[in-house]
Amino acid sequence: TLEARRCALGFVAGLYDAWDRFDWKAASNVMHDGFREPLLSHLRNEGWDVEALARQREWLKTLKGARLGNLSDPKQQPRSEDYAHALVDLYANAQRRLDHGRCDDALARLYRLTEGIGQWRLCEQGQPNPKKVPADWLREKAPTWLEENGGTILGRSDGRLELGSRQLIDVLAEMGDPIGQLLRTLLRNGDEPTKKGPLQRLLNRRNRSLLAHGFEPIDRAAVEELRELLREPLAEALRLADRSLEEMERVATFVRCPLG
Repeated sequence: TLEARRCALGFVAGLYDAWDRFDWKAASNVMHDGFREPLLSHLRNEGWDVEALARQREWLKTLKGARLGNLSDPKQQPRSEDYAHALVDLYANAQRRLDHGRCDDALARLYRLTEGIGQWRLCEQGQPNPKKVPADWLREKAPTWLEENGGTILGRSDGRLELGSRQLIDVLAEMGDPIGQLLRTLLRNGDEPTKKGPLQRLLNRRNRSLLAHGFEPIDRAAVEELRELLREPLAEALRLADRSLEEMERVATFVRCPLG
């Protein structure tokens, strides 16, 4: 009936609108309040994949409870599953922006994904807050990097340093972290560190874009290349956490409307 269709479309539209804005709490609440009868019958009758939506309900529940908002609170230390879900969600969101032709928005998300992967790996190494990394810890784990760069980045009187995305990658690589080493290889062109690698070249495109520091338009091909380039380090980081990018990506992909 028209009423069933209206209810089904209204529910999914509200759900995906909140989710697409990374408002995981609101999206999870939409699921909690509405994903029940008689709506379930309306969704089934209209041809929606209710089983896929049920998996997304659990996905959003995890993201709603993710401990990523206050890294300074020792009682709210992020868990591996928090990073895993948030980064895959970011990756899937970038693809949706690309599908809609919003290349600058997609590029911004992929830039954040690069940093997020580094933050996850740093957390796995025992440092959950990349804005307050103890200099003593860096002196032990990445002495060469600290000697060469410690005086050039933002420091604090409490002896802690703030690490950006490239600094995270360099520190992790020196520590022997496999994801950090993979990302540095992509940044620095493998065995030729004086030359820019494909990841550095694409990130520089972001820096020259209108939504960053320049005025260059972003073409779809560059964003697609960056997304494909980041797939390997993201998938490998997930594999180390006993998770599959392919499986998680399926859950994070919006269910297609059966009405065409």
